[in-house]
Amino acid sequence: MSETSTWRYSASDPGNPGWISSIPSSWSQYAPGSFPAATGTRYYALQTTITSVFAQQPVLEVDVFTREGFILYLNGAEYNRFNLPAVGVSHSTPCSKLLEVGVWKRVRLAGSQFLGGASLYVAIEV
Repeated sequence: MSETSTWRYSASDPGNPGWISSIPSSWSQYAPGSFPAATGTRYYALQTTITSVFAQQPVLEVDVFTREGFILYLNGAEYNRFNLPAVGVSHSTPCSKLLEVGVWKRVRLAGSQFLGGASLYVAIEV
């Protein structure tokens, strides 16, 4: 996926867990750097296709910038969690510790998991 990919975004509680596997049509579209300022939990989602060039890479990476915490979902399943409780996360769950400065967290994905032409749904709860 490109750094300029258009993501769907919401600062409202999605109300159901289905958002991690299918983008709600009511969510607004934004490109990185243009998301509105928000406090509290935010939700991001992107549907993309893994091209054959990327499917042959040993590692794919997703970078998330945060001062709080996040949960990264891939194709509807939790893949990585940072600075949030291990269970029981909801729209109102605070992060484990508010960081003084934002940090980039890199999540590495095994490229062999994704075949060329495969659809990849990325959802992030921050």
